[in-house]
Amino acid sequence: MMNYEPTKHGAVTAIKIYYKEDRTPMADLAFCFGGKTTIEWTNVEQRNAYKKGINGYTFIFDERVKNDFDSFVK
Repeated sequence: MMNYEPTKHGAVTAIKIYYKEDRTPMADLAFCFGGKTTIEWTNVEQRNAYKKGINGYTFIFDERVKNDFDSFVK
């Protein structure tokens, strides 16, 4: 989706983060007014284009293989 605007497309209701075959982190973003788009999650420019639609009500589904939360706490 080019030129994302929350008032036109709606807030980002859900984000699914996953790895592509080559281990590139990707994300599918779903919008409350319908539709979805896919971005490269590690690409700051792509992520920033949608950040004004991401809020505390956005569900995040991280499907990447990882340890539990406590393993990241130092």
